[in-house]
Amino acid sequence: MSEQTPAVSAELVAPLYQARGWVRAAGVAIIFHGLLLGMTQIGLLLAWVPVWLGIVAFGIANAAESAHESDDPASVTLLHRRLRLFFQILAALAIVGLLFGFAFMVLGGGEGGMGPERMPAPGAPPAQ
Repeated sequence: MSEQTPAVSAELVAPLYQARGWVRAAGVAIIFHGLLLGMTQIGLLLAWVPVWLGIVAFGIANAAESAHESDDPASVTLLHRRLRLFFQILAALAIVGLLFGFAFMVLGGGEGGMGPERMPAPGAPPAQ
């Protein structure tokens, strides 16, 4: 395997280095979302996941700075590993959210939902 040249390394890191402020801002927003989620009874169980995701976002921004300042291929690898971890957590969180949303919808969604027992009979007039 050939060794990576510094020009290629800088070329790969430049877009993330330029967006590091936005990545940090997204990390703050995600952590804030996790803290708000933690204020609910059910969300308290899952609130640590968005907080972790926000911390990983900060790690991505720091790794982008480190990779940009040093032309070390290991720092670029670290940046890519943190990006992979971010998207793995995000995908797992999205899947769990979709499953909970679907279950909530199917089970009636609480008092105001349209569960099977509250659905109008075919041909019945709409409820007032």
